[in-house]
Amino acid sequence: MTLIIEQQANALMFITVLDDLPHTQSASPKITLVNNQKAVFWVVIIVLSVILMLVLWILMVPLMIDLDSESRTLRLGHTFLFSMIIAVEDRIRVTIRILGFQLKTEGRKKPEKKNEKKRKKRKSPVPGRTFLKEIWRSMIIRKLHMDIDTDDFVLNARLVPLAYFLTNREWNRYFNINFQGRVLIQLIAEIRLYMILRAFIKNLLKR
Repeated sequence: MTLIIEQQANALMFITVLDDLPHTQSASPKITLVNNQKAVFWVVIIVLSVILMLVLWILMVPLMIDLDSESRTLRLGHTFLFSMIIAVEDRIRVTIRILGFQLKTEGRKKPEKKNEKKRKKRKSPVPGRTFLKEIWRSMIIRKLHMDIDTDDFVLNARLVPLAYFLTNREWNRYFNINFQGRVLIQLIAEIRLYMILRAFIKNLLKR
C-alpha cells in the first residue's frame, strides 16, 4: 500500500515538472527582451550625456578675437574645432578651418568709386545695437591699442588728455592721439559662446 502511494506521489511530481517546463522556456525570451531594452536605454542615456557635455564644453570654452587694422585682418579661433581669418585687401578673403578641413573664399574686387554728388541720407538706427553692446560688455579684453587721428586738430587736442588717462599699461590698454593721419587699432579679446547666445536672445526679446 505504501509503495503504491509513493509511486502515485512520484507520478504527480513528474506531471507537475512537465507542466512547469513550457512556462520556464517561454519566460526566457521575455527576460532576454527586457535585458536588451535596458541595454539600449543605457546606451541612449550615455550617448545623450556625451553630446550634452560636448555642447556645454563648446559653449564654455572662450572664442578668441584678434583684430589688427594695420594688417586689416580679423582672426577668430575656438580651440582646435574652428578658426576663421578675414583679410581685407583689394578684395575680402576668408579662410575657415573646421576640424582640420580648410575652406577659402574670395569676394569680388571693390569697384572704383566714381565722383558723384553725395546725396544726404537719413540716419537710420543701427540694427542690433543692443546686441553689439551686450557683446562688448561680455568680452574680456586682453589687449587694446588705439592710435588715431580724427582729422580735426581741435578735437585731437581735446582728446589727448582723455587718451592719457585711459592708458593703463598694467591692463595692456594704450591710447594715443596723433596728428599724422595714422589710424591703428589692435584688439585681442575673448568671449564665451554662451554669452553671444544670451545677447542674441536678449536682442530678439527686445524687438
